[in-house]
Amino acid sequence: MYVELFDVNDLFDGVQALKKKLYDAAGYYHGVIQLYSVDKLLVKMVMGFFKGICGELRHYFRDFDEWDGVRSLPESSRLVVKWGEHREHSETVFLINRQKKTQEQFISKNKENELKEWNFQYIYQGWDTTYLSGFLFRTKNFMFLNMRSCRLKDGVWEYCLIYGAAFRQTEFEHVVFSNCDLSQCDFRKTVLKNVRFIQCKLDGSDFTGAQMQEVDFTGSSMENVLFNREWISIAGLNANQLQQLRVEEEPYVFHNGGR
Repeated sequence: MYVELFDVNDLFDGVQALKKKLYDAAGYYHGVIQLYSVDKLLVKMVMGFFKGICGELRHYFRDFDEWDGVRSLPESSRLVVKWGEHREHSETVFLINRQKKTQEQFISKNKENELKEWNFQYIYQGWDTTYLSGFLFRTKNFMFLNMRSCRLKDGVWEYCLIYGAAFRQTEFEHVVFSNCDLSQCDFRKTVLKNVRFIQCKLDGSDFTGAQMQEVDFTGSSMENVLFNREWISIAGLNANQLQQLRVEEEPYVFHNGGR
């Protein structure tokens, strides 16, 4: 196993300067404002910053497996990128597991997976290139699920948390998502055939490059969902959903027709 650490202390230089200013200011109110109150405030602020950076890094690293040098790694390898280690706490911002897995393994792994229990072993599961068919998953925790280049057919997901999942280049056929949280999911370059998103939360998800055929978004929230321009007219979206979308930007075209 190869591990490389990067020092990012310079990201917190501003916090160190703010700490000094607050300590100095607290001196004027000795006995009224305690230094531990300043520390508590700063820790809360830094942890908020920590969480915010996690979201940015997940987006930055979402195609990490396609970077030069990474594509040459063995197909059986498992690659993880983590951010943090504040008091031994870190969060995964990228994971790919290229080991071949089966539907039976997927079902066995998630047999006891219940959303209400919130067991962290079910977060950031890696099932890239897996084929699933004839399935039903209800009230499961699939947060940050990795299912790139998979094939999902004749299946139903109900009341599942699938926030931040990576479905890039996956084929969906006759699949229903009902009352699921699919916010911040990566649906880029997917193939969606007869797929229904019923009463789902899709806020912040990315569908650029997706191919769609008979896709239904009835009752779904689509705030800041990213779409290709050519699919908007045939995606069956209502007026409210159309107002929520973001459209993939087209390249600038100069007056002479050149790009």
